[in-house]
Amino acid sequence: MWRILRDLLRTNRAFAAGVVLLGIVVTVALLSFVSPYPPNDAYVVPPDVPPERLAALRQAFMATLRDPATLDDARRLRLQIDPTSGAEVQALIAKVFATPPRIVERLKRAIATVP
Repeated sequence: MWRILRDLLRTNRAFAAGVVLLGIVVTVALLSFVSPYPPNDAYVVPPDVPPERLAALRQAFMATLRDPATLDDARRLRLQIDPTSGAEVQALIAKVFATPPRIVERLKRAIATVP
């Protein structure tokens, strides 16, 4: 099995990219256990929110997180504010979900063979 994985990593760029992405996700998940910040700092809206309302929410959210008073309060409370825009998060999620099904299936089969 290890030889198959090694060969896939050497010859299949999409598989190698998927393994790297999976490694990043696992690393972030593991690091979240030792993070001083709660993992529930993500905000979502339903998928049927009108685009103009979504744009207004995103703009207001980012404006709040850039507001000098908010940043002063965060510094005083020793909180780190490093927001990622909704558009960036949406693009990342779209990229992950765009992984070709054949790559997902190959990875599932490879993981299923690990004892």
